[in-house]
Amino acid sequence: MTVLSLLYRVKPETSCSGIAITFAALIVMPILAWAKRRTAQRTNNRALAADAVQSATCAYLALITLAGLAINAVWHISWVDSAAALLALPILIVEGRRALHGESCGCC
Repeated sequence: MTVLSLLYRVKPETSCSGIAITFAALIVMPILAWAKRRTAQRTNNRALAADAVQSATCAYLALITLAGLAINAVWHISWVDSAAALLALPILIVEGRRALHGESCGCC
């Protein structure tokens, strides 16, 4: 159970629109990342290359989110959402550290 579920004694509801939007992000973001990466390489644009990495990260997060939402919708396992959020932490920590240290994304 999530903290809010425990505090307010409510169960998370299934959101069909949330699942649809997350599914759309999972489809669109890798394509967008690929297009940005290709354009960044052609134009030698580091900002666009970094933005391509962010789009790829968004696709990863959409995959994790969609898995959590779908499992909760099908099997009504409310704690899966929290577990999915924990799976996102490693990549967020790595990307956050790189950004704080001003490291290049290595995309160009």
